[in-house]
Amino acid sequence: MPWCRRLFAEAEAVACLTMSLAAHGRHEPADQLIALACDLGHLPLALSQGSAYLIDSGEDVAAYRVLLADRSTALADTTPDQLPDEQALPLAAAWSLSIDRANTLRPAGLARPMLQLTALLDPNGIPQTVLTSPPALTHLTQHRSRTSPDPAGELEPVSPRDAVQSLRALHRLSLIDHDPDTPHQAVRVHQLIQRATRDTLAPDQHDQLALTAADALTAAWPAIERDTVLAQALRANTTALIRTAEDALHRPASHAVLFRMASASVKAAKSPPLATTSSTWPSPPATAWGQTTPTPSPPAATLPGGGGRRGMRPVRPRRSRTCWPTGYVCWAPIILTPSPPSTTSPGGGAEREAPVLIYRPIDEQDRLAGVRGRIDAEACP
Repeated sequence: MPWCRRLFAEAEAVACLTMSLAAHGRHEPADQLIALACDLGHLPLALSQGSAYLIDSGEDVAAYRVLLADRSTALADTTPDQLPDEQALPLAAAWSLSIDRANTLRPAGLARPMLQLTALLDPNGIPQTVLTSPPALTHLTQHRSRTSPDPAGELEPVSPRDAVQSLRALHRLSLIDHDPDTPHQAVRVHQLIQRATRDTLAPDQHDQLALTAADALTAAWPAIERDTVLAQALRANTTALIRTAEDALHRPASHAVLFRMASASVKAAKSPPLATTSSTWPSPPATAWGQTTPTPSPPAATLPGGGGRRGMRPVRPRRSRTCWPTGYVCWAPIILTPSPPSTTSPGGGAEREAPVLIYRPIDEQDRLAGVRGRIDAEACP
């Protein structure tokens, strides 16, 4: 459900309403559509909610305009300081009618607390697992609007299926965009709807809702982050929550989601940009003379005890210009010198092997600790 940020011209607004209603077999008088577009301030988001309300409720445009005018008057009288511009009033009125309608859809009473929970999270995508986690279900159960005649009756616990159905009810009224095919970014909410929803919360309600959202994020955060898309979505939602309710997350003590966020951010920063396997040996760059050093064999063939040439031992290399940083690998020269000869030649002289120069990668651990005490940080400037 794409939302446009700019105002429509009158012709565009009328065309938007006409096409939305015609797609569901509704045809309204042109003069009523022009008047409704004017009542909604030609705001695309308000037009989308108005057409969704008309389609879902079956009301005609004239009846909806009466409801819209009454709600606008009530909002202007009760919250005059919270409507700073001419766009806020028609949007707030359309939002108020739509959320009331969504709250009556089955499962009744869950649309409003669900929308309140999404108002503190990332508008660009909220994982469905967050909104169906145990803390989120507890919040929905406690704040579910009572529809039974007995106000003292015990509320039934909300199930994950009920939570998903409440998301579908909000989607029907164009209050959110729910796409189950992308579970890690299943719910998208317009920032204006989020602001209108937060404006209805008292300060204590806002802080309690922030703690509930933090609990839901913590519950949905896996202990081992194998899914990078989910981890990125959780970090984005935590960032959005911090932006809207940072103070509440530090009272009375810092919430656990802040520590999970810090730990996940550090792990993400340490992750290499390119995935390499242990069997992949990158080739070193060309030398200054245009010659490329041959790719070395795996360490098992060159290090002592790995099946290499017998009696060869690595010695500490000196600082050299032939040590190149190549991504996460530094290549340094290692001179393999033969051990003292154990046999003599027929002429009586000792049979010695010439020193061999090889190149091997030195990782960060080698640079700090040294390879078997012979290679240290001086190998790589």
